[in-house]
Amino acid sequence: MARADGIRESLARSDPFDRHVVSSILAIAAIEASVQARPFIECVGLEAGELRSLCEQLRPGAQVPSGPGPQIDQQEQTLRDILWMNSAEASVLELLISKMIARRSLRPNHLWQDLGLANRGELTALMERHFPRLASRNSQDMKWKKFFYRM
Repeated sequence: MARADGIRESLARSDPFDRHVVSSILAIAAIEASVQARPFIECVGLEAGELRSLCEQLRPGAQVPSGPGPQIDQQEQTLRDILWMNSAEASVLELLISKMIARRSLRPNHLWQDLGLANRGELTALMERHFPRLASRNSQDMKWKKFFYRM
């Protein structure tokens, strides 16, 4: 689990694009949790402390439901590991993004949609910035979920 002080520091150094990505993921997960009556933490894929710290940094005073951490199956853990091992800086922010991408990749739509992003270009920018080795390996511009599961 990422420590709260590391999350604060990582988000404080992040730029508007990174905050947009994280906010988009949290927003789409909140919508899904509400519509499907599922726990928010299950829709995001972070541990309770990580989610609380992240939300406090983005929206001070935000009410974040607590509860047990999400159940992680082997497929999700494998994708978390692939993303983390290929992160650009191995930062706390990249750890959290790895976990959220892995969780959201289990949803049925295109990954950019399941992350709440505006278009595929935003996902490409995210991958190039935080997972450049994976981005360079996706030289055929394959859909990201398909790319991940062919690895």
